[in-house]
Amino acid sequence: MSVQRSQLETALSTQFPQEVFTALLDEYQHIKQQFFLRKFQPAELNAADSVNVFCV
Repeated sequence: MSVQRSQLETALSTQFPQEVFTALLDEYQHIKQQFFLRKFQPAELNAADSVNVFCV
């Protein structure tokens, strides 16, 4: 199942300022591309753990 960026922007626009969700989506896309190209740092893969701590 694939979610389009425009769908995410629409869903997030009611919850966050535009600058915040745009930056988050841009960074996610960048990390996803780097992972696909196998150009990643171990810390980038562990960043989700930090995000979970801050969101809870």
